[in-house]
Amino acid sequence: MQLEANKRREAELQKLRRDLEDAHAQNEAQVSTLRKKQQDTINEMSEQLEALQKMKQKYEHLTIAAHSRLSVSRYAVINNVV
Repeated sequence: MQLEANKRREAELQKLRRDLEDAHAQNEAQVSTLRKKQQDTINEMSEQLEALQKMKQKYEHLTIAAHSRLSVSRYAVINNVV
């Protein structure tokens, strides 16, 4: 009787160990998937940031050019140079 109880406990313990190993493997797979998604998102956001920085640089360049043309026009109007 005691031997059978021990065998059942041992079998249950083995089942619990397998279940734990399976759960651990699933968790590792989920973590790996989440890390990949995170890295993909970081890469995408970096590309978007770079594009925005380029657009900002272009805007600033155009703004400077527009201010320069405006200054030349003002000078021409003030000094009647046309």
